[in-house]
Amino acid sequence: MRKDKEDSRKIVGRTKFTFICFLVAFILLTLRLFWIQFFKNEQYSGSVARQHYKTVEKLEERGDILDRNGISITNRNKNPYILVHKSLLNVNKAIDIISDNVDMEKGEVMELFESSKSIVKLPLKENYDKKINELEGIYKYEEGPRYNNILCHLVGYINKSDKSGVAGLEKIYNDVLENESKKTISVAVDGKKRIIPGIGFEERNNNKGKNNIKLTIDYEIQKVTEKALGDYGKDGGAIVVDVESGDILAMASRPKFDQNNIGQYFIENGNGKIKKAENGEFQNRVLEYHYHPGSIFKIVVLLSALENNEVSLDEEFYCNGSEEVNGVSFACHLRGGHGKINLEEAFAYSCNSVFIELGKRLGGKKIIETAEKIGFNNKIKIGDFNQVKGMMPKGDRLLGAAVGNISIGQGDVYVTPIQVANMMTIVANNGIEKNLNILDSIVGDNGYKIKDLKKYGEKQVLSSDACTIVKNFMKQVVDIGTANHFDLDGIGGAAGKTGTAEKDDYSDIKHGWFGGYYPKSQPKYAIVVIIENGGSGGHSAGLVFENIVKEIYKLKK
Repeated sequence: MRKDKEDSRKIVGRTKFTFICFLVAFILLTLRLFWIQFFKNEQYSGSVARQHYKTVEKLEERGDILDRNGISITNRNKNPYILVHKSLLNVNKAIDIISDNVDMEKGEVMELFESSKSIVKLPLKENYDKKINELEGIYKYEEGPRYNNILCHLVGYINKSDKSGVAGLEKIYNDVLENESKKTISVAVDGKKRIIPGIGFEERNNNKGKNNIKLTIDYEIQKVTEKALGDYGKDGGAIVVDVESGDILAMASRPKFDQNNIGQYFIENGNGKIKKAENGEFQNRVLEYHYHPGSIFKIVVLLSALENNEVSLDEEFYCNGSEEVNGVSFACHLRGGHGKINLEEAFAYSCNSVFIELGKRLGGKKIIETAEKIGFNNKIKIGDFNQVKGMMPKGDRLLGAAVGNISIGQGDVYVTPIQVANMMTIVANNGIEKNLNILDSIVGDNGYKIKDLKKYGEKQVLSSDACTIVKNFMKQVVDIGTANHFDLDGIGGAAGKTGTAEKDDYSDIKHGWFGGYYPKSQPKYAIVVIIENGGSGGHSAGLVFENIVKEIYKLKK
């Protein structure tokens, strides 16, 4: 009897254990099904759906490069296209409507339809008839080249095969611009990947927003700057800076390159290697080239003389056409000399003799100390762009007859256009150096700021009194001096300095400079132009400067 009870208890215990195991298994299975149904449904549904759809068009969503106002510099030129699903379309009835609205001849369209198995891609005319939207089996979308070849040296370009950045901003911020936002156009297929008739197109978008790079560039000012420089027809560069903020509003360089057709600049040499074409298309003249500044450097000499109390404003000089330094004679650009002349007139007429006299008083070391105080011989910190720092003489190259060359911006003195723009901005701000910026921020699709890229801060590097004198002298350059042909009085006038610099000492090739600001009374824009082999700065770079000012006035009035 006792044994029977024990056996009965064992059976009950096993039954309970089995029941509990089944109950736990049932609960776990139910929870798993619940998890799949409510939490993983989208993932698994998408996976199944992908097995039954074939991508026929992939639209890359690389981040944009934007101007200060959010205007796109990249991906601007979108063109309309249609995808035609032949199995959903009565081609014979629709061919006339399609041919009338696509940017191809009817014969070419027919040929495409005959040669394509299922999907036909056609470019639409810009003013296409809306009737095309009523046709069955049509999917309309937009695509186009990434670049419209503006600001090309700063923007750079991407590798067409893998869409990665190769140069410029595209390379520097490749990780930011190359994000996961993708859009595809798909069609339904069967198990053997054959397109299923009767089912149309499906657009798939992962809805992951793009990251974009916002610049301080003003798109409209960039356009007029590029046009003014390009219209002159010679190589060179131009830069426009907002005086108050230090923001770079435009930067242009010539020659430029076609970002959408990079292959044309590479050639095959005899060894089968690829060699870049050597016309300097990829170099940014504003950042990557340095030049003798010529008479532009007289601003530095004047500032140094004022800061070191080596000259009086009421002092008179005499120019007989040349000035001697340690037995070496340096000619004034006016062969007969300027005769009796004061300091303001010497600056306005760009008299070499007077500035060489100032250079002898100062010595090369003091001049270069002033130059370096305002950014020469250093890279301007605007980001990781290719940039040279120019060159200033040192050691024995500051002594003897070298002072003559230093005083007129020749010899071992080399500067970049962005360094000159930095100097003009400092002078316009009465000796306060602003941080020049071309990068503003990383922003999302809705314009919200993800990361600030700007550098803030300012410091007094020159005395306000010295800069006030230089500004008054720069006004005289335009009013009576070497740029008196400017026609800007009706729109606020301008102030600046011309420069005509030999490519190399005693070279026949002369580069033309003009650097200054506009308007002359309350400076808003510092503008610098260099024209290679342009001859007289006032009549080459000065002409480009004048055109930029006039166009900015039209934009901002």
